[in-house]
Amino acid sequence: MTLILAAGNRDQFIQFSDRRLTYSRGIFTEEADKAISLVCADGRFLVGFCGLARAGNYRTHTWLIETIADCAKVDPRIGPILDALQERVTGTFRTNADILRLPNNDRRMSVLLSGYFYGEDPPLAVCELLTNYDNFLTGEEDLEARSEFSRCFRRETRPSDGPFALVVGIGASNSIKQDDIDVLGSLVKEMKPANAIIGKGVETIRQIADRPSAHALIGKQLSTVCLPRELDQPISCLYHTNTPKPIIFTTAHIDARSAANGIVAFRDGSVHAGPQPDGTLPLIAFPKTGRNAPCPCGSGMKFKRCHGGPKR
Repeated sequence: MTLILAAGNRDQFIQFSDRRLTYSRGIFTEEADKAISLVCADGRFLVGFCGLARAGNYRTHTWLIETIADCAKVDPRIGPILDALQERVTGTFRTNADILRLPNNDRRMSVLLSGYFYGEDPPLAVCELLTNYDNFLTGEEDLEARSEFSRCFRRETRPSDGPFALVVGIGASNSIKQDDIDVLGSLVKEMKPANAIIGKGVETIRQIADRPSAHALIGKQLSTVCLPRELDQPISCLYHTNTPKPIIFTTAHIDARSAANGIVAFRDGSVHAGPQPDGTLPLIAFPKTGRNAPCPCGSGMKFKRCHGGPKR
């Protein structure tokens, strides 16, 4: 399991995802991407998943990228893409031999999509869940995977009945307290800038990860993707590390605006600097650190005079 949070208003959606993968014997990896940004003919959306991540040769993240891109080749609008994805994922979970070898409760999986539909003016904020066990409208979860994937959604009310603000969580959501939602939701409702919402969201998820109720299913290495409503503003992703790293991870992207011009899909990637003379890779990713605090690299210097300085 994992934790995916989507927080949105009429200006932007931000998706938070922890990067930990677990299995029956513990932690498999701390650095698995679970996020995808999608641009299609009539919308821009953020996609995240929780639950089953891999089984044998099956990989949910890779499967989602390839399948969404494949569905968009037939019709690049979000409605037909989701219709086809729902049919394909149900079929895959019914027939894939690697998935079928798992106990039924280990086959549970949800895909959360949040963003803007540009078929209305102004663009409509929407959030949709494709799942075989969950329902974010009722908060109910099945302990066993259902035989079919179903969909439920929340969307901005038109005409407006007040400020639109939405915070939705999937995955290890039993560890989330209402106070967590309220604090993040207040920033979203007040239309705070992305950096303020991201900062509070990252802090909140790391606090949740420390709770006994999280059962070590949530990691502290995180990815965020910010999707502005306005088309002239780019989608951006950030990597939030809890320890110094020589690498920065990016998230996947699918450009499916036109089937005629071809569908472009990029898997998650990484960036690192060239090796130092001793062959080691220099540290380039750091946890949030005060300027006067000791540098996380262990040099003993203040952060502002080490990796937090202008020359770094």
